[in-house]
Amino acid sequence: MNLTNVLEVPRRAFLDEAEERGTIEEGSLDAFALERDLEDEELAALRRELDERDVEIVEPVVLPTA
Repeated sequence: MNLTNVLEVPRRAFLDEAEERGTIEEGSLDAFALERDLEDEELAALRRELDERDVEIVEPVVLPTA
């Protein structure tokens, strides 16, 4: 297995998991991109792939404090 395949496995798992849920929080997407040091073009491609898989990127739910 070459380095490209090794790096592709976490991305594929990330996409598959998001597709299974149907949504992903913006913060999770940002964290994934930051952990993998994705360039702007790579992040844009990731967003397009999420869109192609009908995954909605959502803002985190913030519960009001009492």
